[in-house]
Amino acid sequence: MVRRSIATSQLLAIVVCHVVVASASTSAQQPKPEPGVAIDPATGDDSGNPLTADDALRMAIASAEALETTDAGARPALVQRIAELLETAGNLEPPSPWIEYVNAYVHAVSGRPGDAIQNIESFLKTRDGRNYWRAHRLLGDLLVNRYPRLAYASYHRAEALKDDEPSVLFGLARCMATRGELDAAVDYVTRAIVADTQDTVSYTHFLAQIFQQKGQWEQAVRTAEQAVAMVERKLAQSDDRRAYLYQVDGELALAMDAAAGLVANEPDKEIGYVLSARLLRKRADYALRASRLDEVQVLRKAVEQLGDKASKEILKAYADGLAETGQTEEAISAYEKLLLKDPASVYASDQIARLRSLVEAAEPVGDQ
Repeated sequence: MVRRSIATSQLLAIVVCHVVVASASTSAQQPKPEPGVAIDPATGDDSGNPLTADDALRMAIASAEALETTDAGARPALVQRIAELLETAGNLEPPSPWIEYVNAYVHAVSGRPGDAIQNIESFLKTRDGRNYWRAHRLLGDLLVNRYPRLAYASYHRAEALKDDEPSVLFGLARCMATRGELDAAVDYVTRAIVADTQDTVSYTHFLAQIFQQKGQWEQAVRTAEQAVAMVERKLAQSDDRRAYLYQVDGELALAMDAAAGLVANEPDKEIGYVLSARLLRKRADYALRASRLDEVQVLRKAVEQLGDKASKEILKAYADGLAETGQTEEAISAYEKLLLKDPASVYASDQIARLRSLVEAAEPVGDQ
């Protein structure tokens, strides 16, 4: 007998933080730079003067919130930067409660949730903390997997302060799903999707999972396909193609699971078979693209290792691979190397001309 729902625990396998960083200045209680000081985040300020303690704390807050959307590989450097800023901010008298807020973020991304909870609860005892929606939401994010009822209370306080914030609405949706209140979960996550301006894939992914749990299989497939399309748009604009190809595969796997549920539970519906076949073909196409990227990476290592000794054949294979995977500028450079190796190569000359025309066609009119 085929299951008609996925386990509720699956709904919680979502990354906690899915918001775009907002300026720390959204709270009137946050520290402000001294009048007349123009802050440059990279150097401190544009006059070469040392940062004041207030400026350092303000920058530490913004950097801490930026941890939410920073790639894991880049987080250690940002954490180190925050530590340097806090060293300067530690000169404030009396000590600012915002230091606890910053440390909560640092501990959260450093795998120390207990310390993070202690930090944020301390901050929330202050007036600044009670009035800042992001602090309540952070506590909800830290509690939601193990203590969804406590998390709900935190998210609810955050909603009272900022009722159209997608990440807060998403947190409430997760709480509702854990409690089995699936209609309320659908309502909250739908509101999050409507309010979101960043195409946050995890919201749509989560909605598809809820439809699966409700046994609304076709709706689950359609929603999962929307998540696939969202990742595809990001893939077209990204230099990190491999990461997005893997994400596309994950969304396709969800859609295929929903399609399989549709076929199993409603076998007389033709649409289930049509969707399943289409998704299988699409997933295979993306798997081939990922494999081609792997092949290009191997060829890149060969070309770098061999240098001038690289043969015409391997240079051509490498250039072709770059062109086929959309790495146009690198492909042009690789074909130019092939042309140096084989000046009579009409193929290399034609490819360079073709790719350059594509680059020129893609440039905005004002940049030409």
